[in-house]
Amino acid sequence: MKKILLLVAFVVAFGTAKAQDVIVLRNAEEIEAKVEAITPNQVTYKRWNNLEGPTYTINKTQVFYIKYKNGERDVITSANSSATPITFSGYANVGAIFDGYGAGPTVDITAGMKIYDYFYAGIATGFHSYLEPYEIFYNDGFSVINYKETLFAAYIPIGVNLKGYLTKNRKVNPYINCTLGGFVGIGEEFAGINGFHCQVGMGIDFKRFTFGAGYNALVKLGTAHTGYVKIGYRFGK
Repeated sequence: MKKILLLVAFVVAFGTAKAQDVIVLRNAEEIEAKVEAITPNQVTYKRWNNLEGPTYTINKTQVFYIKYKNGERDVITSANSSATPITFSGYANVGAIFDGYGAGPTVDITAGMKIYDYFYAGIATGFHSYLEPYEIFYNDGFSVINYKETLFAAYIPIGVNLKGYLTKNRKVNPYINCTLGGFVGIGEEFAGINGFHCQVGMGIDFKRFTFGAGYNALVKLGTAHTGYVKIGYRFGK
């Protein structure tokens, strides 16, 4: 009888010792606790080893799941979800625009936010230039004179950059790119000319580096069509 009583006491004591909630964080840390409340943004709890002590709160984005003392589990955030739905980042790119007649270097700066790992929206600006060599033939009545010149055109694009990412992989992530806005012309050919600017293309983020290519257009009275290529670096998350 004494052995039975001791066994029962042991089982009760062991069960009581384990009768706590366990908060499992996204970094795999476990907190033995008594969960008191779950709000839309926070989990409120007391530490199991100090139930008479202070009440703690933790952001729900840090919590993977809660294992209750009755054995049930409540998943708070998915293990592979982003800790925050919006992260701020920017891009610095260098590249070129080109067509069958000429080409020129470009610089682009973008600052914006990535939303739920699949979308990016930002403000983009930069400096784009274009150089096209050409020849002028002049007949002065005695001979034909040949002049070689280079057309120089440049503009400052200002617009909204949108990207749609095809995966959630942060190391290798292909995307679809679109920039819509306007441009301010500078240089001898574009001075005082303003109009609509757009870029549409595809690219890939490799860790913190980005590579892209596509179609570039300027629209004023007519449309200037070029291709573009760029390589850059991503700042922020």
